[in-house]
Amino acid sequence: MTKSILIKNIASFTIIAVIFFFLGLYIYVNWAQIRDYEWNVNYQMLLLSLALLCVPFFMMAIGWYLILWCLHSSVNAIECVKIYTLSQLARYIPGKIFMFVGRVMMAERLGVKKSISALSVFFEAIISTAGAFFATLILYLFTSKVQIAWLNPYWIGFLIAAGLMAMNPKLLNTVLHKIYQLRYKNDFGFPSIEFRYYKIILLCLYYIIIWVLMAASFYLLIISFSESLTGVKAFFDITCVFLISWIIGFLSILTPGGLGVREGVMTIGLGKFLPLQFVSIMVIVSRIWLTIGELLVVAIAYVMPKTDPKLQVIYEEQPKAGYESKHV
Repeated sequence: MTKSILIKNIASFTIIAVIFFFLGLYIYVNWAQIRDYEWNVNYQMLLLSLALLCVPFFMMAIGWYLILWCLHSSVNAIECVKIYTLSQLARYIPGKIFMFVGRVMMAERLGVKKSISALSVFFEAIISTAGAFFATLILYLFTSKVQIAWLNPYWIGFLIAAGLMAMNPKLLNTVLHKIYQLRYKNDFGFPSIEFRYYKIILLCLYYIIIWVLMAASFYLLIISFSESLTGVKAFFDITCVFLISWIIGFLSILTPGGLGVREGVMTIGLGKFLPLQFVSIMVIVSRIWLTIGELLVVAIAYVMPKTDPKLQVIYEEQPKAGYESKHV
């Protein structure tokens, strides 16, 4: 282990330890209030939240399959889902690099060229983040208690327009090229591909739906512990805070899987309009809930049959793995 990696690991675990220390300290100091809080858990709603959580996780795996399909790389859809779900567990290792490397290596075993699989992972990270960004802005328009001073409808319109412009195929291809060069120290093997704008927009819409469903499942988790929070206004406030915390956690390079950072942002955001004793417990519960959801998806993926007849038709009609096209 190099000195720089050791420093990053120490820094990441320090951040996690500090955040959870203060969360734990708050719970300890206010334990009497937390204990006396009316915890009426609706177990049916809790199970429903877990079931709904699995849907966007599976949709993310299918999203990666669709990206590979757009890159003219023929991969069995179910095997693709298995690779994606398993590789996602590596997000809990600091640096997120193992999540990337693991997926590329496993895809290579299925016959996908390393350059294509690497490009697909880079592209997915960009389009998924863009989808979360757009979904957050849309939800924010309907919030009542989540307020950012400068973020008004005009700024939201500008940010959405700017985001759509940033999805320009030439710009996106340039960004992906730079990321590829940084990762591999050269551009050897970078596929010559021209992205189609309409496909980028369709994929972005797909990921917006994914993030809205993810946020909705979190809302179901919250109301399973407090039915008093049911309502349209509460839905938009809670889901918006969830997505903001998820984006910031995802962008945090040091902490594995956004661990600690996401909880910290969520505590600050939800704490502005919900009791802190309730929020402090829910941010910890949400982490356990997310981990259970990911493990459920992995378990379900690995009991699925290897070939689905409907998907196999698409699989067989695609060009051979690793085919590089100038029109995606």
